[in-house]
Amino acid sequence: MRNLPIIFTMLVGLFLVSCQEETNSDLEALKALEAAIESDTPTEAQIEELSAKYMAYAEKHPEDHDSNSKHLQTLARIQFEQGRFSGAVKLLKEALRDHYVAERAAAQMQFMATIYKDHMNNPVVGNSAYWAFTEAFSDHSMKQKIQDSLLVNYPGIPSTLDSLRAQLYDEENARIDYSKANQFIDVSEVYALAMPDNPESAGMIAEAAKVAGYVNAHGRALDLYNWVYTRYPDHPKAGQSLFMMGFIHDNEEEYRDKDKAKELYEKFIANYPEDDFADDATFLLQNLNKSDEEILNAFEGEGE
Repeated sequence: MRNLPIIFTMLVGLFLVSCQEETNSDLEALKALEAAIESDTPTEAQIEELSAKYMAYAEKHPEDHDSNSKHLQTLARIQFEQGRFSGAVKLLKEALRDHYVAERAAAQMQFMATIYKDHMNNPVVGNSAYWAFTEAFSDHSMKQKIQDSLLVNYPGIPSTLDSLRAQLYDEENARIDYSKANQFIDVSEVYALAMPDNPESAGMIAEAAKVAGYVNAHGRALDLYNWVYTRYPDHPKAGQSLFMMGFIHDNEEEYRDKDKAKELYEKFIANYPEDDFADDATFLLQNLNKSDEEILNAFEGEGE
């Protein structure tokens, strides 16, 4: 029995060595494919193969943030060279959100800002990304040059969000301005991506998720609410973000999944019993699979 701790330690050591060898083997296979692609103009099939292998690696090794960050940046560069600017931005956002690596984050933010401003004709988000870059990487050698040449008249992200918020509703046409809404969401994102540990980031993302709901971009709202809940579990907006994910799966046709809604409502009630939305979640859970008529009849029955 006295040897059990030694045996356990040896087994753990062997397991870790095995895992590392497997990780190294997977990386070597990726390097071979990368070398083949970099030696010539990549074909569509090669790009798809590399992308699939990168995604498979990320799923298998989600904690290898350094490799996954590098892989996503490589794919973003390839997408950019193919003229797929939206795809490149999406990959850079994923790298910063899910696999933030300080040594690589500055280049990723600068790359994203350049794409938005120079290739997607979106100076509002582009300048916001440049501003976030200068705030997050204050010691970077490019900071002063960017401030002097690109941000002379830019007021900063907080003021930009205030301005966009005031323009969200198009009074003349009595509707939400989709362009302003998307800019509001993108500007909020670049702030949180550049400064994930800033106290303002979670609140900005939660508000961006609400705006995404206004314009029926419910898939994007789900992603943003999940970002708040998983990245900032102790933030006051975390519980309401969990509730809203359940609400979207409960009510929005494209994403309706009653089982998922039930799971999320139950998790919300268990984890945030004192939240202002707790009673709402309980009511919705109790009536999850009832029609509006059945709910109305239940109310009428209680009144008799």
